Amino acid sequence: TIYNPIFFISLIVFTSPFLLIYNGIYKKRLKEISKRRDSESAAMYKNVQQAMEAYREIVVFGKIESFKPVFKKTLEEYTKTQSEVYLLNLFSPKIVEMVAILGIFSIFIAGYLFGSQLSMIAEFLIVFSLAAFRVIPSLNKLILCSNYIKSCSYMFNYFEKERSFKNNGNKYTKSSPISFRNNGELRNLSFY
Repeated sequence: TIYNPIFFISLIVFTSPFLLIYNGIYKKRLKEISKRRDSESAAMYKNVQQAMEAYREIVVFGKIESFKPVFKKTLEEYTKTQSEVYLLNLFSPKIVEMVAILGIFSIFIAGYLFGSQLSMIAEFLIVFSLAAFRVIPSLNKLILCSNYIKSCSYMFNYFEKERSFKNNGNKYTKSSPISFRNNGELRNLSFY
């Protein structure tokens, strides 16, 4: 028969520790990245906002060169964090494939240790390999989406603050929505 509990149990025993370690390390790392992205994006937004608000003063007093390093440093830190997320997402599929290969190896070792027939081992390996071939691409997509969500989890803090703010009885003043039917027009615009 294709189903063999010994092969199945050996597969779980050999691959589970690697998956648990992988999940633990990645979860912790992505949580750290999420916190850094929060502070770095806030700092970048603050620098851009200050530059836009004080653009005239910066140009008039010739302070562009002194402002550039501050913005450049914030941008470099944010880019570094983004590249870390990219690298983690690049290695995730490789780790899943490595665990699948380890699963094939564990089936072969378990079959050899328990004296199973070579034909039974071959049947199980063929079924497992075909299933892995079909499942791994979808699993990789799920893991990449999960990594992306975890790396952006700082956004959930804002939603939680918003919800708690509304639950405390505070209400925002709602303005009527802006609708553009044919064109948009700005009037009485002044920078003085």
